[in-house]
Amino acid sequence: MAEPNSAEAKKGLSTLQKVLLVLLAVLLAGSIALRAALGSSQPNGAPAGAQGLSAAQAGTIAAEPSPLENALPYVTEASLFGLIGFALGYSTRKLFKLSLILIALAFVGAQALVHLGWVEIDWGGLVGKLNGWVLNLKQSSSVTSFLTDRIPSAGSLLAGWVVGFRRG
Repeated sequence: MAEPNSAEAKKGLSTLQKVLLVLLAVLLAGSIALRAALGSSQPNGAPAGAQGLSAAQAGTIAAEPSPLENALPYVTEASLFGLIGFALGYSTRKLFKLSLILIALAFVGAQALVHLGWVEIDWGGLVGKLNGWVLNLKQSSSVTSFLTDRIPSAGSLLAGWVVGFRRG
């Protein structure tokens, strides 16, 4: 039996990721169904744990909600936002890869046009604009002073690079 190479192993979701996604989906569906079932058993269609005005007016005391009923909204919200977060992260990564490819192609195209003599690019001006727009560097500051002044930013940049390098 042949072992899959590393490129094939990275393709798609891992078994753990699939299990977590299914678990989140089951938690979401189950908590919604349970909330609906508990809500339908309340008088006058009041939500689970709610004390309706009719019960208070009639002189009866509504039952205190169980800990499960109190936790269900949090389970529903956490599982929903977990699924949304995964979808956003997954699509962001795909869009980021596509944008990097497009930027690389634009750079290669610009270099080809410069080589052919059709255009002339002021690289110094471009680097100056990039420093002003992206790094917020002043005219007299350097990248080294920028990094030493912003140690937390540099640390998160390094951590992000390491994670991206390992994952990409």
